[in-house]
Amino acid sequence: MEVRRRPIKDLDGQIRQGNENLVLLPHDRLAGVVATIRGWEQERGHLVGGLEALERGTDLADAEAETAAAEAALWRLREGLENDDATPAATSLREMVSKGELFWEHKPRGAHTVSVFCRGLVSLRADEQVSGLVASATAAVTTGCTRPVG
Repeated sequence: MEVRRRPIKDLDGQIRQGNENLVLLPHDRLAGVVATIRGWEQERGHLVGGLEALERGTDLADAEAETAAAEAALWRLREGLENDDATPAATSLREMVSKGELFWEHKPRGAHTVSVFCRGLVSLRADEQVSGLVASATAAVTTGCTRPVG
């Protein structure tokens, strides 16, 4: 269960820090940050709900149905990736992923600025049965950033 509690604890910290930072923000940036914090709060609510359901115990039929749904989604994704037509893969990803975030590091190179991929986050849909099968609904991909991540 600690694997399930960790993302909730992380979101608690992000929400707390985000609320503290609101005091320091210029007025024109406030709406975007508030929307981000609300998204974190919503994601936290989904994670807490899933954890509570696990702690109460899951009906075997529910677990089997979730497993079957996850297998079907993953097979659709695999079939889509193996075909020359990208449409089935794109459809499967849209069904499973709620958002993707890319972070870039900007490095001056003479008269130009080069943007280098730093890290990415993929958030699964909270309403998908598939997301109940992973420890965290967010997966991170990180490369060699010079700045600390997180």
